[in-house]
Amino acid sequence: MAYRIVSITLRKKKNIMENVQELENKLQNLLGQEFISLTFRKDITEKDFQREIYYIIGNDYEAEVGIKKSNGEVYSLSETDVVFINSSLTMLIDFIDAFSRKIDFYEEYNEVKRQTDTKELSNQFESIDKNAMKEGAWWKFILEQTENGIL
Repeated sequence: MAYRIVSITLRKKKNIMENVQELENKLQNLLGQEFISLTFRKDITEKDFQREIYYIIGNDYEAEVGIKKSNGEVYSLSETDVVFINSSLTMLIDFIDAFSRKIDFYEEYNEVKRQTDTKELSNQFESIDKNAMKEGAWWKFILEQTENGIL
């Protein structure tokens, strides 16, 4: 597998490296460059995975986090699975920011507050990126685990 550093335009006047640097800055301020299972890297690499090209921007446990070259969508890529995360890196940044402001893992949560907070996040996320809240999507799983007190 060949890797090389790349840069692509995700939206007007914002290339992928600027978005990753913005994300790393937010994560450093919020959770020390780590969000739940996601970690991010500065060196973006290109990877051919299941006949698609992805720009690898980090890791999700043992999987890699990649942006699909053809459409800018963000996925968790394991040896056996491709799991949708968000429709764009910008949306991922927005979701992480919203989640981090709403959920405090160091705070003692009672069941009602945890369920209320995750329901509010679910509604907010649904309005931002419907695909991220579909069954089998990464964020759907994260919110279910949060609501059930697993995270």
